Amino acid sequence: MNTVYRSWLCSSPFRGNLLQRTIQCDADICLFDLEDSVPQHLKSTAREELVKQMGLPHEKKYALRINALSTRNGLHDMMLLADNDFDVDIIQLPKVESAGEIRMACNLLNEMGRKAEIFAIIETLAGLKAIDEICAVGGQLRGLILGSADISSEIGIQVNNKGRMLGQIKYQIAVAALRNGLHAIDSPCFAIEDAASLHEELEIALDLGFTGKIAIHPSQVASINHAFSPSEAELREAIAVVRSVDDSTHGIAAVQGQMIGPPFAKYAQKVIQKAGLTTEHARQ
Repeated sequence: MNTVYRSWLCSSPFRGNLLQRTIQCDADICLFDLEDSVPQHLKSTAREELVKQMGLPHEKKYALRINALSTRNGLHDMMLLADNDFDVDIIQLPKVESAGEIRMACNLLNEMGRKAEIFAIIETLAGLKAIDEICAVGGQLRGLILGSADISSEIGIQVNNKGRMLGQIKYQIAVAALRNGLHAIDSPCFAIEDAASLHEELEIALDLGFTGKIAIHPSQVASINHAFSPSEAELREAIAVVRSVDDSTHGIAAVQGQMIGPPFAKYAQKVIQKAGLTTEHARQ
């Protein structure tokens, strides 16, 4: 099975049992936030609480949003990983503005013997400008995340703005990620009780090629999972396309009266991966 990154349920370590809530709403990833969700004077206490929660047995992937590596709290967060043996599958790096920050994180994780994946949060104009350099780092970098709140406030537009400026930023992040074989994860919908806003944001994210979205409330997870999952019919068609192209002598075949070739098969493979399956599994 492939790892899916559709839904990330995010909360500070202080908000009760995040793992249990992640399981109950069927979010893909349990995301602990040590940055924006924790006031400065509680950073140390949050780390202590984090150790308790991340030490629990779990079947979900654990992700940790640390503070920026350019800050003392960010370095303390990394030292927390060095001094404890709890599992962490993904590290989110906030306010990434250079490739050097990714390299530093990779070096630190490798020195600790940790294989955690890295997702870089692009939430400043400087980070947006350096996005191609950031994406080219490789290593443990697996994806980009849009930090819409910070970049909106820097530009001077409302956080919930869905206008052309934020749309252009989303487009740049999605294209950069996809061009480099990375995941593109959308910011949370901050209007928790507004299902229409969440639906609109999901439609935009899907149109741009995003592969997942952060949730700040369990009620958002079902819609996110549905949006980023192929339907049974789409999955059946994708499997049929892959098998037909494999069986074709010249790489061209017909499925349901439509001529298909390598580009169709490539898209079908992405649909299969969205379902958490490998192409090899689908060919069986």
